[in-house]
Amino acid sequence: VMSLAGEEILRLQTWGTGDLRYGDYLRGSPCSMLDVPQPLMEPVLIKNAAERGAIVSFNTEYLSHEQDADGVAVRFDDGSSARYDLVVGADGVRSTTRRQLGIDLETRPTGMGIWRVFAPRPSEVVRTDLYYGGPAHIAGYCPTGPDTLYAYLVEDAQDRTGLTPEERLAVVRDLAAHYHD
Repeated sequence: VMSLAGEEILRLQTWGTGDLRYGDYLRGSPCSMLDVPQPLMEPVLIKNAAERGAIVSFNTEYLSHEQDADGVAVRFDDGSSARYDLVVGADGVRSTTRRQLGIDLETRPTGMGIWRVFAPRPSEVVRTDLYYGGPAHIAGYCPTGPDTLYAYLVEDAQDRTGLTPEERLAVVRDLAAHYHD
């Protein structure tokens, strides 16, 4: 996305990227803030965890855990179990870990669907911008690195599961075309 045009209704700093919040992040963390999409961050985390001795398992699902004074016992769907000092539940909105802890969350469809695109970042894109209106409810982009950005288009939810990759690309291009100069 080189630029998004049309009537600009609102410009909004999002995800804590605004100048007024920068000091909060500096005080709250020893690390600088970086908004990295999961497909880019996950391989980095897995590689570094494995290099430091972590056992990384795929195709294995967490079932339950029990915590005691010595650590946490975890059961998996393949029949195995293991003990750990610490368990991190980063398994999303439908989290089995969260449910087992007794944290209830009711999810409801919003009636909206989102198209996400990872793309090269033009040098002039230096902040997150959102545009409201047009064929998508929201169109926007967010820099994720020196040369990358994350672009998104939010539209009415539709069942698009039968589309081929080429057809999906055509839908995104059509929606995005309304925001270009």
